[in-house]
Amino acid sequence: MKIAVASEEGYVSENFNQCQEFTIFKIQGERVVKKIPFKSYDNETQELPEYLIGHGIEVVIVGCVGNTPVKLFHENGIKIVLNVKSDINQAVEGFLKGQLKPVKTNYIDENSCCNKQQCKKGSCY
Repeated sequence: MKIAVASEEGYVSENFNQCQEFTIFKIQGERVVKKIPFKSYDNETQELPEYLIGHGIEVVIVGCVGNTPVKLFHENGIKIVLNVKSDINQAVEGFLKGQLKPVKTNYIDENSCCNKQQCKKGSCY
């Protein structure tokens, strides 16, 4: 399994679209076997999800994300975990232990993950 975590200085990034780095965790069984950081080449709303989809990501962990990426992930069978505020290693561990649950819908209410001011500025979508 591959898990992509939107990363910022070792913590889960608050905003998917503004995130400049992701960490890919390769999982075997229930343990991390490799961590691969990569810089986000482009923050276009549709291109980054497609990039992650193309690299076999099965789970995305992030603080906040808008509906366009969520829809693309769901259409491609990728689970997305929102509202995570922790160290990236703790986030992956929490997911593997079943403590963090993916969203079950392809629509995110703007009040569920972003503060209204960010969403009004368009930074979530």
